[in-house]
Amino acid sequence: MGQFRLVSKARLVITAVLVEGRSQSQVARDYGVSQGRVKWSV
Repeated sequence: MGQFRLVSKARLVITAVLVEGRSQSQVARDYGVSQGRVKWSV
């Protein structure tokens, strides 16, 4: 179940940046992940 959550959060992060056009720093704050994690995901 934990792996499913990671995939789901990664998908949300990618969608927020690429589809919604939000900044990586804003997405990192909103989803409680590091900016490095957002950059790695995108």
